[in-house]
Amino acid sequence: MFKTGEALIAPMRSKVHEIAPKAKLIPVEVKPVVGAVLLGMEAGHLPITADNRAALNSNTKVTQ
Repeated sequence: MFKTGEALIAPMRSKVHEIAPKAKLIPVEVKPVVGAVLLGMEAGHLPITADNRAALNSNTKVTQ
């Protein structure tokens, strides 16, 4: 749901709140590819450290 409008976010928020009423949806600060990289690292049994997470985040910031 990267850079989508309220028309797409509202139904998702409603479903999430059915299960987790106190949940808060927040906009992403990094590009969605970061999640894919982290999943790939996990699948490859590579360590996900604070340093490599910070490197991913600093090199893939979302621009408005």
